[in-house]
This record gives sequence, C-alpha cells and structure tokens, in this order.
Amino acid sequence: MVTEFTLFAEKKTEALTGIPINSKITEMTRQLECSHIRHENRSLFQSVMRIDERAFRLLNEFIHFKECILGKVNNGQLFTASYPFLIQHIIRETKLYREIVEQLLGNRNICYQSLYETAHNFSKDYAKLLEMACRQDSRANNMSERILRETLKYRDFKAAGT
Repeated sequence: MVTEFTLFAEKKTEALTGIPINSKITEMTRQLECSHIRHENRSLFQSVMRIDERAFRLLNEFIHFKECILGKVNNGQLFTASYPFLIQHIIRETKLYREIVEQLLGNRNICYQSLYETAHNFSKDYAKLLEMACRQDSRANNMSERILRETLKYRDFKAAGT
C-alpha cells in the first residue's frame, strides 16, 4: 500500500538514518492497479480455489511418493542416482510449498479493509514522526533509532503484502 506520504517518508528516513531505501519499489507499487478486487468475480474465485485445492492434493501425493522412494532407498530396495539427502531436501521443500498453498486456501476470507486500515495507520504514524523530526531537527539523531524501528516495521509490512 502506497500513500501520498510514502515516497517522502522513505526519502526523509534515508536522509536521517543513512540507510538506503529502494524507492523504485514504491513507484512500482504506486503503478499497480487492483480495481478488479473490489468487484467479486465468483467464477474466477471458484476456478482459482479449485486449482489451489488440486495443487494441495498433488503436493500431498508427491510428498507421499518421495517418502516411499526414500524409504526404499534407505532399506536397499531401490537404487537411484540421487542421494538420500537430496530426496529429503525435495520433501522438505515440497512440504514448505504445501504450507504456502494451505495458507492461501485458508486465507480466502481476508478482510482487505483491515489491511487498508493497517497501512493507513502506518502512514499516519510515519507522518507524525517526520513532522516531529522536522520540528526538532537538533534532536533528530536521537530519533534515528525510533525511525529505524518504524521503517523496519513498514518494510516488513510491505514485504508481507507482496
């Protein structure tokens, strides 16, 4: 989420803390258009849900398949050119990906209004900090740590939204 304060806040934070911030991300985010989210498209939603559910089932089957292979390799019942450690790695990666798909399936009812309000509150807090920094320029160095914490929280919020 980008507000009219975002770019200014990034530039000011960069100047006050000396921490480089990639403002191209903000510009690219500003150019994104998501108007179709506001209008529910039931058939598209159901199609995506079916794809995610199928992916989840296929991932479970793939994990089971790889675990069977690993078991047979470890028991000397099957020869493979892959090391058992590689098979274990593939299983771990697949389980991680399955968790992501599971979260997608579980988070279909996310309240976008709540996400918007959180971003808006970040924006207001940031504006207050910048206003304080401008008024208390001599104390700005003392505020660096606080600004850095807010910046990192903002960065983490943006990262979670992408």
